[in-house]
Amino acid sequence: MNVNNLLIINIVKILPSLSLILNTLIISLFLINSSLILAQNNWQKFGSPVLNLGPPGSWDSAHVAYQYVLGDLGSYKMWYAGSGDGSHWRIGYATSQDGINWDKNPTPVVDTVSQGFNSYGPTVLRKDGLYRMWYVSRNLYTSVPTINYTTSQDGISWETPITVISSEQAWENGVEDPNVIFTDGVYKIYYQANQDDKWKIGYATSADGVSWIKYANNPIFEPDPSETPTVGGPSVIFDGTKYIMFYHSNHPPRNIHYATSVNGITEWSRSLNNPIFTSTSGSFDNSMSVTPSVIAETNSYKLWYSGFDGSNWRIGYASASADISPTQTPTPIPTPPSDSPTAPNNQSRRSPRFWGELESDGAPELWAYRRWRVDA
Repeated sequence: MNVNNLLIINIVKILPSLSLILNTLIISLFLINSSLILAQNNWQKFGSPVLNLGPPGSWDSAHVAYQYVLGDLGSYKMWYAGSGDGSHWRIGYATSQDGINWDKNPTPVVDTVSQGFNSYGPTVLRKDGLYRMWYVSRNLYTSVPTINYTTSQDGISWETPITVISSEQAWENGVEDPNVIFTDGVYKIYYQANQDDKWKIGYATSADGVSWIKYANNPIFEPDPSETPTVGGPSVIFDGTKYIMFYHSNHPPRNIHYATSVNGITEWSRSLNNPIFTSTSGSFDNSMSVTPSVIAETNSYKLWYSGFDGSNWRIGYASASADISPTQTPTPIPTPPSDSPTAPNNQSRRSPRFWGELESDGAPELWAYRRWRVDA
């Protein structure tokens, strides 16, 4: 038998083994991909609102929305926007041991209506013994919102606020929905701004939470074709290796999505299976689910959101396991030169303390108004 014939016989003998290996590899890849998809879609919604309307005649009897939840000192603390008439908005406060059953403070904790301003969309950090709040302030007689800042010893009694961010860049016609996190020794704010009735997400940094430097190439996140015309309500978490941004899309129906980025500024990768969950027919959120507020815990994510039934806003809750991949290939965004004060820094990143440093979002400026602007 010559060498060529022997070689052919040996190849024929090993073909079944190669086929088995190939089939096993294909099945394994399928199972891995399936598990990722299942992990991506494992959000479980609580069936009813976890924060409901106040009694008739109360300051939050018409709407509760645009919540921010902070894990703090072994409990959950929520600051939220409420309205008794749909026109005047104040910020309230509630506490919970499980994130589902909440005890409301009887009166609003930030109320500027008598000074001619609506207050809504809070985001809160507790740092250096102080609660620090950034929130949206809108003059009752004009339509351009700004972001204010205030501090508190207890999260209930707040100092006189100051305006820290307003519309300065060309793409901004009103700034809203702030979400502040603290990583690498720097305050980082994500916010939405309006350009030609389209809302996009911008970014800025600060050493003290008061003086902010906006990213030169804002906006950092714009709607893709499936989300047109609007994205907003950012809630950002840094897990030690990447930034995870939950947000809503105003493309009807309005639901909640997420994306990831290594530096929290550029090359955002959207989830392959957005939205992560949808509104439920016949429920309190059957019209919209927006403005997520997310906390990451050891093995899970907890998410609170604003649900709209066509008449009233209420606050809902959902949870998921900590594995929420996969995401798409990112789309590059130009980055300023490395010597720019708004360029991504090169400091080593530390994992955040999930109790007290993970932020979220909030803000309603009357969604009826915002909805009219989007749908017009």
